[in-house]
Amino acid sequence: MIQCMWKRIRRFGKDERGLEGIEYLLIAALVIIAVIAGWKYLGTTMSNNVNKIANTIDETVDESIKEGTGK
Repeated sequence: MIQCMWKRIRRFGKDERGLEGIEYLLIAALVIIAVIAGWKYLGTTMSNNVNKIANTIDETVDESIKEGTGK
């Protein structure tokens, strides 16, 4: 009984069927994770840049109104 079990375990360890599919799934999962992380980073960076530009424009308009050069 135990020998039969060991034979099955050894055969299972040598069985390589289906490994390609699993490898492709792991690669796809890593690519998806990288894309999501990149998208999140770029989204945050773009949002920060747009906010900085908007604040600069707002400050410039406020200064020109205070100085009387803007309407």
